[in-house]
Amino acid sequence: MKHRQHHAPGYIKENCVQNNNSSVHARVAEGAYRIRRFALQMGEVQGQGYVGQALGYADVLATAYCHALNLRPEDPGWEGRDRFLLSHGHYAIAFYAALIEAKVIPEDELETYGSDDSRLPMSGMATYTPGMEMSGGSLGQGCRLPWAWRSAYG
Repeated sequence: MKHRQHHAPGYIKENCVQNNNSSVHARVAEGAYRIRRFALQMGEVQGQGYVGQALGYADVLATAYCHALNLRPEDPGWEGRDRFLLSHGHYAIAFYAALIEAKVIPEDELETYGSDDSRLPMSGMATYTPGMEMSGGSLGQGCRLPWAWRSAYG
């Protein structure tokens, strides 16, 4: 198993919060607050959505996207990126909010959530959404896919 240095060149550590003086805890807490706010705004656009999941999952996503993941918001397909594999299709609204918080998707796009021409469909689709590594689907697929992904891309 090859080991990649966690903070590779080009990695943007403060991709969520611009205040470089804030502690990790504060950066994650502020990111989780904004993820919740973005999710609520998207739910309001459609008048529906799995907002409860977004509110509960915001801390997990903020920890990943505001602290732990190597990524380049301007280049979501960067080969050196860490991948967040979200198998819960119903958590897409939370995931989109995290991608907006991480600046992978522009904030003004949240107004398009769920519309026919949107890159933010109601259920997560990797073919439409930059930064989404896999489409959500059958429950339990998330247990198998990371293993297959690791075997294929090592």
